Amino acid sequence: MNPIGGDALSSLWAALACLLVFSRVLALLASRVGAPPIVGALLAGVLLNHEVLGSLWPAAQHWLFPGTSSSAHLLGGITNLCLLFVCFLLGIETDVVELRKLGRRLPLAAAWTFVLPFAAGAGIAVWASQGMIGRSGSELALVLLLGTATAVSSLPVIAWMVRGLDLAARWPGRLAVGVATAQDAAGFVLLAVAVAVTSGGGAVRLLTVVLGFAALAGVLLFGGRPVGFLLARTSSRDREAGAGALTVAFATMLIFAAASQSAHISGALGAFVAGVMVSRSAVARTALITSVEAIIAGVFVPVYFASAGVSLQFRL
Repeated sequence: MNPIGGDALSSLWAALACLLVFSRVLALLASRVGAPPIVGALLAGVLLNHEVLGSLWPAAQHWLFPGTSSSAHLLGGITNLCLLFVCFLLGIETDVVELRKLGRRLPLAAAWTFVLPFAAGAGIAVWASQGMIGRSGSELALVLLLGTATAVSSLPVIAWMVRGLDLAARWPGRLAVGVATAQDAAGFVLLAVAVAVTSGGGAVRLLTVVLGFAALAGVLLFGGRPVGFLLARTSSRDREAGAGALTVAFATMLIFAAASQSAHISGALGAFVAGVMVSRSAVARTALITSVEAIIAGVFVPVYFASAGVSLQFRL
């Protein structure tokens, strides 16, 4: 493991502090005008990126976000960890029983809100395919790629907006989160098909993705009880027992994230599934939300969304 120099660490800590402070201030301003706090966090990242802060104060922006491979990988690793915690908390707060009460509305809404944008993106791909396909590419892969990119939602963004607008306990909010989850799952499968079309080992990747989703679905349906039982046993008012519950919960999150990432599925989706599974233990769910909600909402969420704003390139 290569050691990180002192200068790189000092700029990293300063960058994280700026992301947190700017996000908090702008989230409060966004709330004042009736917008979800996530809007403020995204705007904070935009103000700190190289096109805004870089134009006003280039030296400061370059020091905070040097753009070197080591610094980018370090910040990227922290951002990915923040995303896991964000999705894990969203999973804990997702009530599967309430989702089932939506009945046919959920699959119908997920289907038509995916198919229509997919058709639009695919049509653009067919129209503009001549100048966009490389030597090893294909028109089918391009159609799948642009169609999927147009159709999918971002589960963390959708869910946190629903949460920020206090809609999580109402059926429109639950419907939005359920649709975003279904769309992300469909998107991963279609992207795997696109890779299968253009690469020699693509069929293996596609099979891995399909089996990965089957495994996640199986765990959701049948595998929650052992973890829920273990969490219930380790959740109590005793401090050490509470720490044990956090250890089990976070280890479960990381294991699911690693397994889904190995199956060419986003680790964030694995963390979300782990949160849903953990939430089946009512005792553990209450203890975990009480213990981790504030730090996840106050630290991991703003860092993740502000980092997304930093990476935006408007000129490009």
